Amino acid sequence: PLVLNFGRPEKTRRKRRRIPLEVGVPLDEIVLLPNNGRYVNELEIQISVPDMNGNRSETSIDKIPINGGAPPRPGPLMYYETDLLLVAKDHRIVVAVFDPLSGTILSRSTELSP
Repeated sequence: PLVLNFGRPEKTRRKRRRIPLEVGVPLDEIVLLPNNGRYVNELEIQISVPDMNGNRSETSIDKIPINGGAPPRPGPLMYYETDLLLVAKDHRIVVAVFDPLSGTILSRSTELSP
C-alpha cells in the first residue's frame, strides 16, 4: 500500500488551495532490474481528485524514474512529491502507481477537507 502525507494547505486565488502531497512507494512492492550496475524502473503515477458530487479534475499522470545503486532492502519507501491545486471543498484523493515490469498497481485513496 502507498503512504500519503499531506502538507499544510496554502491559499491561492479564487477560493483555491495548494496542498503539498508526498506519496511513499514501498520499494519491496516493485521490481527493479539490474542495468549497468544500477537498479532501474520507471513507474507511472496517476492522481485523480473527484469531489463529493462526482465531478473530478483532469487525472494527472507522471513518470517516476528509479535509478538506485543497490538492490532495495525490505521496508524502505521512495517518495514522490507534488502539489494539488483544489477548490476549497471536500475531495477524495485517489493515487495509483503502476509498475510496468511486474504489472503491479499500488493504490490508496483518502478524503480531504482543505
